[in-house]
Amino acid sequence: MSTVPRLHGRYPLEHLLYETVISKLGARINITPQPSREQALLGVLGTFYDVPVSLTLAVRFGGRVYALPLSSSFRASGHTRFSQAFTDVRQEIGMTFIAYHCDSLELPFTCVFSIAAPFYPGDVKLSTAPFFYISVELNPKRKMEAAGSMLLALDNPFTTDAGMTGIKSESRLYDSNGMIGFTFEDMGIDGDRIAVATDPSATTYRVGDYERLLYKEFEDTGRLPNEINRRPAHAHGSGLAWEFSLSEKPVRKTFVLAGWHSCGALRIEDEQRKFLYTEHFDGLDDVLRFAARNVVEIESKLEVFEDTLAKSSLSDSVKKLTAFAFQSYIANTWWVGGDPDWFTVWEGSCRFHSTVDLAFHSELLTLVLWPDLLRKQLEEWSFYPIGDYMSHDVGDERYIFGQSYTADMPAEEAANYIFLLHAYWRRTGDGGFVKSKRDLVTTLLGYLRETDIDGDGIPDDSLSVRNTVDDGTDLIHSAPGQTYLAGKALGAFISGMDFAELFEDEHMSSVCYERVRTLCSTLAEKLWLGDHFAISLGPNDPGESGYSIYAAQGLLYPFISGCDLGEAPLDLFARDIMSHIARLMGPFGCPHTSADFNVWISQNIWRDLVGTYLGVGGLIENAERYWRFEHTRNVWDTGAYTDVYRYGRHGTDLERYPRGTDSFGYLLAQAGISFDAVRKTLRLAPQADSVTVPIIVLADWDRMVVPWLAFERCEAGYNIHLSSLDAFRSLEEITVHIGDFGGRALAVVASDGSRAEVKLCDTCFTGIAGVRFETGRRQDHIILRPAEIATKEIRIEIYREGCC
Repeated sequence: MSTVPRLHGRYPLEHLLYETVISKLGARINITPQPSREQALLGVLGTFYDVPVSLTLAVRFGGRVYALPLSSSFRASGHTRFSQAFTDVRQEIGMTFIAYHCDSLELPFTCVFSIAAPFYPGDVKLSTAPFFYISVELNPKRKMEAAGSMLLALDNPFTTDAGMTGIKSESRLYDSNGMIGFTFEDMGIDGDRIAVATDPSATTYRVGDYERLLYKEFEDTGRLPNEINRRPAHAHGSGLAWEFSLSEKPVRKTFVLAGWHSCGALRIEDEQRKFLYTEHFDGLDDVLRFAARNVVEIESKLEVFEDTLAKSSLSDSVKKLTAFAFQSYIANTWWVGGDPDWFTVWEGSCRFHSTVDLAFHSELLTLVLWPDLLRKQLEEWSFYPIGDYMSHDVGDERYIFGQSYTADMPAEEAANYIFLLHAYWRRTGDGGFVKSKRDLVTTLLGYLRETDIDGDGIPDDSLSVRNTVDDGTDLIHSAPGQTYLAGKALGAFISGMDFAELFEDEHMSSVCYERVRTLCSTLAEKLWLGDHFAISLGPNDPGESGYSIYAAQGLLYPFISGCDLGEAPLDLFARDIMSHIARLMGPFGCPHTSADFNVWISQNIWRDLVGTYLGVGGLIENAERYWRFEHTRNVWDTGAYTDVYRYGRHGTDLERYPRGTDSFGYLLAQAGISFDAVRKTLRLAPQADSVTVPIIVLADWDRMVVPWLAFERCEAGYNIHLSSLDAFRSLEEITVHIGDFGGRALAVVASDGSRAEVKLCDTCFTGIAGVRFETGRRQDHIILRPAEIATKEIRIEIYREGCC
């Protein structure tokens, strides 16, 4: 029997519509559908407290209207009139879109409404352009002639209840560039504008509908009267109706919703800065023209980007969670122009700018997709150090001025900056930028060393040990000798050894090496309790021996960057993860420790990623728990990506939060991807019998080329297929690591005809290795004995654990 709860006897929970927020990078224009409240939020200076509006998306057929529950104009429920909902609506999300797949038994067609927010890595103009595509696609169920109409109507977000006290806004007809539609303009000091427009074929309009007649007119006739209300002070909304006919093929209509904020958006110290998009466009009309004229090219880019997640072998829960988190991240971004331009990320409902401890998780997204955005923040953080460590943030609300948060997190923020700088360097090879931060790196590493009072390697000075887990017990948040900080310090000093090599600094190298050895010894000999790490080495608190999810926090970036973790007790970290999961796991994840009740979804994701790299199986499957929480919360309430759930209290916190984008690590961890642009190496260690993922760190976004790994266990051994070999040209070595197998191995590599080396260990294999080269449409099957295989540009090593 199914255990999925059913509501009103109609839909299982997973079919219910939920809130998410869709936005443009750094542009602050947001659309937040809230189906539980029959409304959407809309604004051009998104503050998460935008104006609630009715966003009407409906079709009319056979004299009846069918509408989405994003508006109260055509009620989807209630007793005063028959329901105007579709019989079935299924919500789909990708990283750049929301789609509602709609159907009713009496309709001869299905209907898909979608809202898309174009984003493409590295494409500044497209990603920041303040517009959305709102589309409807109608697909006939059978061969027949059918005619109907569709309505897109929107409340004026700039109106108030001020009555006749003054004009707040104007509604106008938009008729330009071969498009027709309507605009709303704030007549106040900011002069914000929003427009909705489409091609004029089979399209009618009503602009400035004070009496709300357009809904009745559409319901009665399926058309609008092409009228403009001349009472702008009271204009409530406007609409566009499109008449369609169907036979055999689908039909589609696309609208553009664009916005413009012409005044200062963000204050940097004493200077008001405008959004970066104002440097790429001349105004709202230019944005509409760009969106309308480049639909084909833009949709091609969106398809390439969306496929990196959609076509992977990751589970449906991972894909939804990652897309959902991505949307909340983008809604937190600010990007303003000037010299230099400034990119920053709000801390969700807390609204601090570029919080360093949050960025440790959330900027995994920019590290993978758009490293230059991480570089900008690394530069900006360096403007605001506090003594020998980093500030928690660089401002709040709409003001950059330095730390706003009232409490420091000194040791952790010092380590976090080192992690992020090192990860950026190994991802890009940009040693010049790192060298410019040499003094800062030296200072931060020195701080981590100096705050270790008792010589065990762990920061334990009472002023340094506070960390990001500020809703946890004192034991995990501020106790001396934390295993959490031990793990972070270990990763920071491992990174420091690489920095020392770049800086040619023998003293730094010896200090970092000594710290690494000390921390490894402390972890193995003092903190290890047989099946898990103690929470801390503090003064005799019985809770110290409890379980915590944080010991391995500092390992993920070293894994991703291909660092040498030789002396780290990796087997103990893996056992700790298995032990604490067995004891702490609840419906939505593990709390901080065995003494806590707060669950942070992002910290659970991070732990699962580290554990997957450590070889602990099944952890990626936990994404189902996290997605269940996010989905359920946003069905019944609002908040988009929410990071905190409180067991036993049923409370939530940290809404519209960006930290969930550490879920982009799933694209790396499932294949065990370790990439080092400095050493020009790529290591692949597939973590399942069948893995298909993009090697996204090698994507050439300008050429729209993303290489893929397809790995599968077969009867003879394993099939390994690397596509788009051109993307690998900069590498000197590729290693494919398979932990435990015997017999034959089959390596399948896409190539332009160059050869590949397969290095085999005699004790592991019998027989031969087959290597198939694919050159465009031509396929050559070449059987090579190990002695015949020559070293060329690409090397693939396949070996058994421990024997090579």
